[in-house]
Amino acid sequence: MKLRLLALLLCLCMLVSVGCGKPDAVETTTEPEEVTFPIIPLPSTPTSGTESETVPESTPDTEAETEDVLEFPLFPTDPIEGSSVGKINISTASGSITGAEDIEIPRPVLNGNTLSAEFYLSPNKTGEENAAAFAEMIALVKSSYSETPITGIDIPTGTYRMRALKSYGVHLDGIANLCIEGNGAFLLFEETTTSRYDPSYFHIENCDTVEIRNLFLDFDWESYPLYVIGEVISADPSTNSVTFRIDSHELPDTVKVGGGRSWDPELDNRSDTVGFVAYHSATSAEVLDKHTLRVTYPSPKSAERAKAGQQFQFFFQANFKASGFDIFYCKNITLDGITIYSTPYEAAWCGATDGYHVVNCKVIPAEGRRFSTYTGFETHAVKGNVIFENCEIYGVLDDNIHMSNHFMGGENVKIDDYTVEMRHLQTWSTKYYFEEGKILGLYDKNYQELGWSSAIVSVTSVKEPTNEMATYTVTFRDPLPDSLPEGCKFFSEDYRDGSFIIRNNSFGGGLCHALYIGLGNGTIENNTFDNFAYPSLILTMVTRWDRWHIGSGVENVVIRGNTMTRCNTAGRDPASFAVVAGVDKNPSDFYPADGYVIRNVLVENNVVDGSTGSAFALFSAEDIIVRNNQFLNSNTLPTTKPRRVGWGNAYVSNARNITWANNEIQNDGHAYENGLYVDTATVLNFKEQD
Repeated sequence: MKLRLLALLLCLCMLVSVGCGKPDAVETTTEPEEVTFPIIPLPSTPTSGTESETVPESTPDTEAETEDVLEFPLFPTDPIEGSSVGKINISTASGSITGAEDIEIPRPVLNGNTLSAEFYLSPNKTGEENAAAFAEMIALVKSSYSETPITGIDIPTGTYRMRALKSYGVHLDGIANLCIEGNGAFLLFEETTTSRYDPSYFHIENCDTVEIRNLFLDFDWESYPLYVIGEVISADPSTNSVTFRIDSHELPDTVKVGGGRSWDPELDNRSDTVGFVAYHSATSAEVLDKHTLRVTYPSPKSAERAKAGQQFQFFFQANFKASGFDIFYCKNITLDGITIYSTPYEAAWCGATDGYHVVNCKVIPAEGRRFSTYTGFETHAVKGNVIFENCEIYGVLDDNIHMSNHFMGGENVKIDDYTVEMRHLQTWSTKYYFEEGKILGLYDKNYQELGWSSAIVSVTSVKEPTNEMATYTVTFRDPLPDSLPEGCKFFSEDYRDGSFIIRNNSFGGGLCHALYIGLGNGTIENNTFDNFAYPSLILTMVTRWDRWHIGSGVENVVIRGNTMTRCNTAGRDPASFAVVAGVDKNPSDFYPADGYVIRNVLVENNVVDGSTGSAFALFSAEDIIVRNNQFLNSNTLPTTKPRRVGWGNAYVSNARNITWANNEIQNDGHAYENGLYVDTATVLNFKEQD
């Protein structure tokens, strides 16, 4: 008996030691697939730019409160492996820094009642027939709600041509608890013979808990290529025309030039100093043969500057100018394992949706192409949670991920005690904020609260003649202040509680920004960015180019463990990595706001390497911790803004309560700027720690 008891005791001890000990090989996180982009050296002979006009910087009130300001302790660095969401809690003078709380977006619950698409779709059907088959399946799903709901649509592996019946390939409206399983099927969307209004591959509205997964989506480039690089053959100023050779793709009989940018083949990206510059939009384009295109401009200026051998990146505008996904007024939408080779417009647009998860998705060019989509993921009017994780995005002409709420800051004119005309607003960005009962708050030109808010009683809108803008006439429940200050803004107070996570993604080869973010309560971590024409990561509140009014409540954000290489090839303001607020004038001339707009941000363990301009910029912000970052090999081109000459590889201006700790600034080769610059006239309580 004693021997048995002893044996049992030994077994129990072994079990306890196994249960409490840490095994040798435990996977705590799933690492994304590593994507390696070719390293192309920066140009060895920099060229300088000029600034046409120097406008004096504005400065905040130097008598701002400085007493009782919290001194930040130097916290130990948290592990960067995997997600650190919810592990940070740092108190500051104006609040705290936690980043996004852990987020989970609900997915559909399947009941086994699945509709097999093999009885509807076919590789042998026309695009119209397959689109009609999709519509039939969606109708069956909706009709099933009165009995046993259909919770799944299963698409067999294969290639299916799709042509929009109206503006959409697939239309989901009022669908709940549905998973569309693609099984690696390929949907090829065709050009249409006539223009479509706001088209998309998938149009999703008023849906709740829908998941679309494991699909490949593409546009039919054989009939109409979307994005190509042309090389100048000749130019004729007498006809205002330039002739290009297009070797990568065969041209259709007719194309419409939607725009384009000068191209530097050595950088494999756009440049404002190398390549053909089109000074105006094209008035016409004539296809001379399958590889030759003659483009006419409204004046001889473009043709006079054109030289044989210069390259230009074209985008051709399709009749079916579709986004991959349009998502409106939904809840809990998941895109999982979707590969988008190309769209004529955006990879996905999402507006006024609570719960949006993009995971394991790719937006990448198909073999033989350099470009994928015009724009990546646009996400606006965020009132819930958004997650982008484990995705790969490459070859996008505009922003990879642009995510923000908007304010009404075009021009606000008081009509009577209860009514305001809000002018010069782009409808796509502001239409979500004007529903009856929504609360708007009043802010000054520097984004500071003025202590007034009220609910909307009624609203009407009139389209303005230019730039797709509109004037909204808004009547409030409560009387307005006696006068509205010049440059004031109205913010939607109903869009303040959302949060976002952007983690473990790979961004590369982009012709604009990688991340342009105007939201608070977020975590941006463990992403890689390589070869971007514009600053790769901007966290901001800004009036940009007098058209876009971006950001609301940008505070409580953690930016950590990201790597940015070869960024800002076009040399744009304010830096490759920026936490800033103010006014960005066209083209890219960023001036700070008076006051402290961005609050409670932790910037740590990031690497910025190979930037043409400054690596890092911080202004119009307070309670910011910048620690353990590497800012390497920046300012490889001369500073183009005279007001910032001498401002170094990293700079801080118009800020308060800043901790700068253990950051490395180093240039291995020649640099036009060096070191850290702190504008002592406009920065209060700057703490530098080793």
